[in-house]
Amino acid sequence: MTGYQRHQTKPAFFILAAIVCGLIADAAINISFPAGGVIFGAGHLLYDFSFLAKRKPSKKQWLSVIIAVVLTLIPLYFFRHLMLSALAVIAVIAYAAILFSTVIFSKPLGRLIFACASIFALSDLMLVFNIINKSGFFLTLVSLIVYYVTSAVWLCLMEI
Repeated sequence: MTGYQRHQTKPAFFILAAIVCGLIADAAINISFPAGGVIFGAGHLLYDFSFLAKRKPSKKQWLSVIIAVVLTLIPLYFFRHLMLSALAVIAVIAYAAILFSTVIFSKPLGRLIFACASIFALSDLMLVFNIINKSGFFLTLVSLIVYYVTSAVWLCLMEI
């Protein structure tokens, strides 16, 4: 990394802040599912900021995020009867957009970072699924381990 880039916003700061959000969200989600979801969403945005601090997204990446969000609407339509309110639908769409953007914005930063982002998004989806379906301690623990291992890998890689 050049000296000029080093003096810009540090991606590792955003990742560290995102990890802290994850820790807080893990506790908050057990008290209030919506509050935990909002904090997790904020953490994912911080990961996005770390990626965007390293490399500006292309128009193709922005288009990919928009397409992914639109595709999210398809399963939402079929499972709309499970949604408690319009606010819940909006929250799911927003969260999906943030998850997709994290994966899509990570792609130009290398295969390892992209793989971590993809696994990270899957672990988040697993965690939500486990909480909603009360899948048990083991599956929740697995998703949390994946979450924090990929966060630690990102922290190391973004300083390279």
